[in-house]
Amino acid sequence: MADAGWVLSHARDEIRAFQAKTDWYLSASARSILEDALLAILTDDLPSRERRGAPAASSLAIDAVHELPAFLNILREQAARDPDMAKRKKIGAIFLLHHVNRFSLLKNCTCWPE
Repeated sequence: MADAGWVLSHARDEIRAFQAKTDWYLSASARSILEDALLAILTDDLPSRERRGAPAASSLAIDAVHELPAFLNILREQAARDPDMAKRKKIGAIFLLHHVNRFSLLKNCTCWPE
């Protein structure tokens, strides 16, 4: 069962691994938004969760953390299309917010409202 400590620890590990593998990085604000969003899966009431018959929040948070590398790569691919972002290799908070709905498109993630 995942708790806030597990979610944050594993999310930070995934972000560090992404940054090491790709040479891209997330701004501090983008990291904070991702961490808060993952924690919200544990704590927020999502009425659609029950309607869809989705698993408990703990299971959803684990799924979301496991999908994080795929989501970060989607962001990187999108950001690489912009010459300025490609030059800096930085994913900022506004860019992340603009593309956050792509998280719900990941095949194994029922954690994000559609």
